[in-house]
Formats: sequence, structure tokens, C-alpha cells
Amino acid sequence: KSDEYRRAPSEIIVYFGVNDLKQNNKTGTDISDFYLNPDWSTYSDSYDGDVALMKFKNALTFNELISPICLWPETGDESRKGTVMSWTIIEKDDQGYWNHVFDPHHTYPIRYEMPIRSNTECFLTQSRFKSISSDRTFCAGGLNTGQCLEVGSSGASMSVKVDERFYLRGIVSASFIDIAGCDNITYTLFSDCLLYTSPSPRDRQKS
Repeated sequence: KSDEYRRAPSEIIVYFGVNDLKQNNKTGTDISDFYLNPDWSTYSDSYDGDVALMKFKNALTFNELISPICLWPETGDESRKGTVMSWTIIEKDDQGYWNHVFDPHHTYPIRYEMPIRSNTECFLTQSRFKSISSDRTFCAGGLNTGQCLEVGSSGASMSVKVDERFYLRGIVSASFIDIAGCDNITYTLFSDCLLYTSPSPRDRQKS
């Protein structure tokens, strides 16, 4: 959590429909602005409010490679597993440590199937998550599943497939890492997308 990594809108380009980072036919667009959640604080231990919205300069055209994702329904089953795709950079020396085929060029995304955990289960297993969690976060992975995300995966989405539709369940927020890069007995913390469609705690206090 540091302001030194914050970028101006003019420094950001968003690409769509990309699988191999070396492919040349990328569809990209500049953004005109982004909006941080008003509850986010760089100076707090908590990762509550760790979401933002981006406003594109140009309209986006959907096709066979680019399509919208549904918002998680309020009646969704919280016991499901979620899928996270990430271009996390993996060091060669760590290839036996990770549950995937080593890619020396780091150009293809890695797929993680992560069981979703309740905050209660997360806190009872590893109490240090209490300091960074909130009522709008959830944990996933952990318990020696080999499904822990390394540095560089922040902002990746967790999707859940329900009746041939993909739903946005959460956004990668934080995890605790060790000297190997990722402690695969721990959890990854996600911003809970469902709870960001409701009024924030700050707005509820005003009403």
C-alpha cells in the first residue's frame, strides 16, 4: 500500500481480448479518468475499499474475444470455487513450488481454481488476516491447495461460472508472502464485488 505506485490516467492503457502478451493484434484504449472508492485509505492496515472504476476514452466493441461479465447475484452460492487468471511472473527456481507448467517467457496467464472461504474460517486459521480484512472482503485458497497468488496479481478478477454465464465474484486485493514469493498455506484476500453494489459504511452512517 503506497502512493508511489499511483499512476495518472494518461499513463494507463487497457487492453482487451489478450491471451499471449506477445501478440500484436491487441485492442487497447486509453482512460480519461479513474475513481477510487471513497473508503480506501493508503494509511490504514485494512484493505477495505480496495476497488476503483475506470472511464474509457473510447467505446468498447464486444466480439468473440471480448465480452462483459455479469455482476455477482445477491443470491449467489458462497461455497463455490472461483477461477482467477493472472500473468504473475514466476521465477525459474520456483517451478516445483507452483501448481502449473513453467512458462519461461511469462506471456500466458496462469489459471488458479481457488475455494472460497468465509471470513470466520480465515480468521480462525490465520488471525493476522483480521488486521487487513473488512466486512467487504473474503478469503480464498489456502490450506495447502497450492492456489496462492504471488505479487503482481493484484486487481485480477475471480469469476464463477453459473449456468453457462461467468459472474464477477471478487477482485484480488492482498496476501501474505514469504521469501519464496508466496506462502501456499495461506489465503488470498479479495474485495467482495457484491458488497460494493450496496451503500458503503460511510454512506450508511450519513443516512
